[in-house]
Amino acid sequence: MKKTIEIECPDGYKPIYNAETGNVEIVPENIMGRIRTYEDAVNYLGCVTRDTIYYNRSVNSLAKLQTVLDALNEGHKFNLLTGTIWYPWVRFFRMKSVPKDAEVIGHFRYQGEKFALVGGCANIGGGAGLGCFDSNVDVGGAGSHVGMLACKSEEIAKYVSTQFGKLVFDACFARHFKGEEFEWLD
Repeated sequence: MKKTIEIECPDGYKPIYNAETGNVEIVPENIMGRIRTYEDAVNYLGCVTRDTIYYNRSVNSLAKLQTVLDALNEGHKFNLLTGTIWYPWVRFFRMKSVPKDAEVIGHFRYQGEKFALVGGCANIGGGAGLGCFDSNVDVGGAGSHVGMLACKSEEIAKYVSTQFGKLVFDACFARHFKGEEFEWLD
């Protein structure tokens, strides 16, 4: 038998019943306030993860990103023929070329040189996605015409490129690194 209770929550929050604990939790209404890590996404979705399977850093990062996107997209059904799809993407710059207004989300060393990873970017439609890299200032450019990290909104795509930008980068490029030629610095 179900019972209804009334709970007063602060602005921007809502009550959610947690069947596992039997408690009502007060959580942010905005899904981005609830999914800040891969582990948050796993818990939100109730997924079972396997730590024993290891492919490579790119594949593992892509699997984690898909879990994060499943949580952030909240069951949104994408249609290949209608609607708008947004894709998160990141850029990187040599340290001497980082734009002043760039949102630097991390640093890495590649072949002995330090680079800045920039997030907060999103593209719409088919000219963006996992392989999209558009660093017109210094490093070069490459493009993908199929996005693999579909987001239901520009806000979520930008959030993913910032909050999970290192995973996006690893999913794209980690398989190309050999030995110690690449390392995250922060």
